[in-house]
Order: sequence, then structure tokens, then C-alpha cells
Amino acid sequence: MRPPADDMPAAVSILVWNPHPRAYRGPVELEASLDYRPIWRYCKAVDALPVRVSGADGRDIPFQVIETEHHSLVDCPWRRRVLINADLPAWGWNVIEMAYDEAAQPMVIPTQVGAADNQITNGEFQVRATIGAPGIQIERNGQTIFEPPGLYVISVEDPWGSWGGMSEQPESVNLNTVRHRWTISDVRVLELKLAEDGRGLILRVQETAGKQTIPKLRLMDGSVRLKRLWPYQIMTWRLTRQKGRWKATATDAIER
Repeated sequence: MRPPADDMPAAVSILVWNPHPRAYRGPVELEASLDYRPIWRYCKAVDALPVRVSGADGRDIPFQVIETEHHSLVDCPWRRRVLINADLPAWGWNVIEMAYDEAAQPMVIPTQVGAADNQITNGEFQVRATIGAPGIQIERNGQTIFEPPGLYVISVEDPWGSWGGMSEQPESVNLNTVRHRWTISDVRVLELKLAEDGRGLILRVQETAGKQTIPKLRLMDGSVRLKRLWPYQIMTWRLTRQKGRWKATATDAIER
């Protein structure tokens, strides 16, 4: 990356390490301080801040700007968080540079990611949520993954806390007393809110091109354990031996 102008910050070098014995190619999130000062020129215009991301060879890397993890000086930028498609060798690393650069040019990234009022897709997975429905519908390549009502949420009585029963009491393991069954009360792009009896639960479903969905949960309640339920059916079979051969007969379908 070219040297910075006078009184301008240099690029931030970030070493991205792959600890696995296999190569990795996929999304990586990076965040850095682009200046030790607020970048006053872009106060109240945070989205217009020009950023350049480049590899160790100096070539520009396509990226997507995402929300920073901090909430300090949100109207006056000084940090940036981006998502890149990284290529890391097995047990190896790569060096990525990120910089505030007035000469940076936006790069068009081909993608199948799309969003509507109540659904998102990355070309492979489609996630749809409808206000008032008990569950979230998830499809892969047009095929429904879960039985009705889809991915849904319940909370059960849990007076034992995160450590559970210290003496392995049976009643601390089988927590099945349902306190709440949640329904969808609000839907936003990438985020929806479920509510029951004045309590709140926020589920964030994030999709990346070519990758699986990633759900994140935040629950505003106490003394409960939250369960995400994936409805499906299990067929049970009976094996009988007749004239030296085994015969399998379906006996029942159990819904989980």
C-alpha cells in the first residue's frame, strides 16, 4: 500500500492465522482503528468513509463493511470492521492491510445475497420470518429443512442456573416444564424479535455468500433455559428374521 500523506495514518497490518492442518478459504471478519483520532471529515457521514483493504502482495481485496463491535463515537468514524474472503494455508497465515485512503475505489462484489421485508437469502439458504408465526422457515436450494412450524423457541423452568445440579439431581437434567412458547413479533433485515408475556428475545440470522446461516441469540429473561427446536420425524423399525433373511417393517413415526 502506498505511503500515507503528511499527518495521515498508515495502513494497519493484520496477521490472520490458521491453526488448522487444512487450508481455509472463506469469510473472515477484521476490525481495526484507522486513525488514533476521530476522522472529523466524515462525522455524520460514516458510510462515506473511504477504506482500502489489500493483501500481502499489495493488491486490493474486495470487502463488505459490517457493524463494528464498539459503540463509541458512532457518528464520527475512527474504526472499521469488514468481511473479506480470506485464503489461508494449512498451519499458516496471511497479512491483510486496512487503511483510510482518500484514493480508495469501491469494488463491485458479485453475490447472490439478497433481502426482502421478511426474508434473506445467500443463493443456497433462504430464511423467512412472518410476524405472528411461531417459527422461522428455512429452506436450502428450495427444499424445506424443518417440519412445521419451522425453527421455533421455547423456554423451560430452570432454577438450577448455568452450573446445573451440583449433585447431578435428575430433576436438574430433564428440564421439560414449558414456561413460554415464543412467537414472532417483529422482523427486520437480518434480525427478528420474538415476544411472549412482555419478555423479549432477539435472534439474529446472518448469511454469507456460499456459507451456512449463523444464528445469534440474546434473551431478556431469568431463571429459564432457552431451547431452539428443529422439528423432524424419526421412523422406528422392527427387524424380523424369516427363512434366513432379515425383514424391516416400519412401526411408527416419532416427531421431535
